[in-house]
Amino acid sequence: MSLTINFLKNFSKKCAKHFSKIFACVLLLFLTGCSSIKLVYDYADRLIFWKLDDYFDLDSEQEDALLAAIQSNLELHRRQELPQYPQLIRATQEVGKDGLTAEEVEPLVQEFGRLYENIIRQILPDTASLLSGLSQEQVLHFEEALQEENEEIAEVLEDSLEEQEEFHQDRALENFEEWFGEPSDEQEEAIKKLSKKWYNQGGGVRQRIENRENFQRRLLAFLHTQPDSQSTEIFLGNLLQEQYADDDDSENTFTQRVLEIDQLLTPEQRLYALQRLDAYLEIIEEILEEDKAKLQ
Repeated sequence: MSLTINFLKNFSKKCAKHFSKIFACVLLLFLTGCSSIKLVYDYADRLIFWKLDDYFDLDSEQEDALLAAIQSNLELHRRQELPQYPQLIRATQEVGKDGLTAEEVEPLVQEFGRLYENIIRQILPDTASLLSGLSQEQVLHFEEALQEENEEIAEVLEDSLEEQEEFHQDRALENFEEWFGEPSDEQEEAIKKLSKKWYNQGGGVRQRIENRENFQRRLLAFLHTQPDSQSTEIFLGNLLQEQYADDDDSENTFTQRVLEIDQLLTPEQRLYALQRLDAYLEIIEEILEEDKAKLQ
């Protein structure tokens, strides 16, 4: 079940969460391969800040407000959300000892989704405040930044489909080895086939890019109206509702992918993943103990 952790970033990949994900993905880095959870809390504020400032070219007052909001949300996450993670990791370890079933995977996928949504909803007011405070010049700067990203993506798509699939196959193999150890030749071939299938599911990458660009157009058109914070929060909330309407399909697809990988694993590889989860659990509990000591 540790595959759930490794692929969590892909679970909510539609663009309706584009800005909130900048916060949320950094908050969840320790579940996606960060070597030190403590580094996330130590440096995530600056990483998020730099990314957003690059998008919007903020003035000094906006920078101060943004940094304060990021630090506040990180502290709130550490205090309210992080304590829930050990139980979820232990539940993942328990079902990950032997072959998985859909009935075992689905509740865990749903719980990961709930924790993710908690972060999104937590930061929604600050996200709305940031976006509603942008000047027309900053909205145009943001539009240009998105266009540069889209052009970079278009350059990648100039590669043949075979080259794109090969790139994602290599990433899938790296992820597998990180969590389960070196795959056998037979496993490697199976992973490549699965990666190719996943890459082309749901209309393939071009459909995902079309969804991304459609979201960008909707958001930019809204921001050009110079909305207030309340209107922006309602607008973003409606986009989230659209996203959540598709969550059942996303969770089903994700669960199926977990099961497909699980069928490939040897007992030794399961043990390898469980031990890796132990390391994360130990670090999380150390952070929680430190926080508890500060309150005494």
